[in-house]
Amino acid sequence: MPAAQIISTADLVSAQKAAAPVDEVLPADPRAPSRARRLVCGLEGCRLPPERVDDVRLVVTEAVSNAVVHAYASGEPGTVHLKAWALDDSLAVLVSDSGCGFDTTSTLRGAGTGLGMGISLMRSAATEMTIVSSPMTGTAVLMILRR
Repeated sequence: MPAAQIISTADLVSAQKAAAPVDEVLPADPRAPSRARRLVCGLEGCRLPPERVDDVRLVVTEAVSNAVVHAYASGEPGTVHLKAWALDDSLAVLVSDSGCGFDTTSTLRGAGTGLGMGISLMRSAATEMTIVSSPMTGTAVLMILRR
């Protein structure tokens, strides 16, 4: 699937299956957020304005950090899958894990176990965001950032 279609539809299922210029599986450890930031911010073809680069760093850091901290909270080793596509003045980032998942309904209304700020920050920085999570299959977050 071309980047244009992923960016225009924010289709999580298609994004999970699509080839991407950035397609990395990272160990779910404290180094993962910074490695993910470098990979996404170094993506060729994206012409987001400089003021949006901080938003890219924020959403990537929050999504990957959430996976590292919450998906494998019981201490078992795990991974974070990072995919990213660039198209002119848009960027799509998909962060997924195979961890414990969470109840998106209670978390999104502030009743989760975390502080609840990470998802709000990602929502405010991204133009579009989709979260799918379920117990035993993990979580996927697709974020689209536009000019």
